[in-house]
Amino acid sequence: MAEAGHIDILEQRESLGGAFVSSLAVHAALAGVIVGFALWEGGPIRTFGVPDAIGGGTPIQPVSALPLHARTPRLQPVARDTESLVPDKPETRPKREVPDPDAVGLSKKDRAKKKKQDPKLDLSAYLDRRRKMLDEEKDNQVYSKSGAAASSPMMGGKPGTGNLGFGDGNPFGDRFGYYADLVRTCLARQWDTGSVDGALRQAPTVTMRFEILRNGTVRNVGVFQSSGNLSLDYSCRRAVEECSPFPALPAGFERNSARVEFKFQLKR
Repeated sequence: MAEAGHIDILEQRESLGGAFVSSLAVHAALAGVIVGFALWEGGPIRTFGVPDAIGGGTPIQPVSALPLHARTPRLQPVARDTESLVPDKPETRPKREVPDPDAVGLSKKDRAKKKKQDPKLDLSAYLDRRRKMLDEEKDNQVYSKSGAAASSPMMGGKPGTGNLGFGDGNPFGDRFGYYADLVRTCLARQWDTGSVDGALRQAPTVTMRFEILRNGTVRNVGVFQSSGNLSLDYSCRRAVEECSPFPALPAGFERNSARVEFKFQLKR
């Protein structure tokens, strides 16, 4: 409670007239500054939007489309990465054959005649006629069930080897010369001198002895005469062993095995 004779200022009513007047004066001053600044610029006050729009302000007008910035399409860098002043090569078109105006066309009859004059070669018919000519029996032809006789005792081997052939006492002779050729051909194919020193151009003859059984199997392989070079001797022995078994001995061969002496002569 307030004491007697003391007046509390909070209980008194405060007047708002002075504050209201001061506020009006400040706002009027600001409005005068704005108007004066606009008149000092020398032009009308700028407005936004359409002047006669409803309600003033800044109106928004609907449109059907918005113009966009045109974008240039980008070229593929792999197909054409840089521009060139050299033009592309034009496409080549096949030349059209122009008929000779002075040429005379063939009639239907002439075309059929030309077709008969140039028949196509029938390869199968030609081969059949050729086979019949070779199969025709001749009056002076001699036939035999055995092969031909050996033409020479020695023959050349594959490149880098030399000559080889049967030694003394060929067990097959001229009668079974075809079988001797089979043995000689196989040994020439299997003889490999790759393990022999390349500087060695010639060497003494190597003589091998072995036995061919009735079924063509080889046994008792040995060096009868050495060349003095162990690598060369071994290559000859390996050739004989690689050929085993040979074809079976001829049916007319009298013995059950054939003892063979074969010579290998290095000559590069």
